[in-house]
Amino acid sequence: MTYDGFVNVSDLLQHIPSGYKEEDIIKMVRNDPKKRYAIQRIGGTLQIKATNGHTLPVNISMKTTTKKIGLHGTFMHNWEQIKSQGISRKQRNNIHMASHDPSCKSGIPPNRDIIIEIDIDKAKKDGIKFFESDNGIILSPGNLNGVIEKKYFKRAYTISGSELSLA
Repeated sequence: MTYDGFVNVSDLLQHIPSGYKEEDIIKMVRNDPKKRYAIQRIGGTLQIKATNGHTLPVNISMKTTTKKIGLHGTFMHNWEQIKSQGISRKQRNNIHMASHDPSCKSGIPPNRDIIIEIDIDKAKKDGIKFFESDNGIILSPGNLNGVIEKKYFKRAYTISGSELSLA
């Protein structure tokens, strides 16, 4: 793997079920509506990487976000723990959020029950960093413990729109 997360497609194809070809990988990347992958050709060798979601330390292309609000999707059964402990990045390098922009197609998996709005500006004032990946995902390593604390939650609500108490 390269420092920025690319792997040779030929190596990848050796580890997945037979029958897949380079053309299949190219088609998958081009047709992915969430733009979760990037491809490049170096010296004739096709390479692929995930645009975000890494658990390995890789140097992915990110810029500091100018967004004011991040939307974090989660499950209702996690809500009480999140209210008391905050949102944790767990084993990942970053906590993932969608943009508040309605055109954003990435960031919240479709099966989540609730949305937590993160006040990015407030968290930035306390030194928490926020980035934006090439496919529009807002990413944050959280605080020194890898957490975005409840004090940065602007609001929380169910997918159907019912407000949840932050208390």
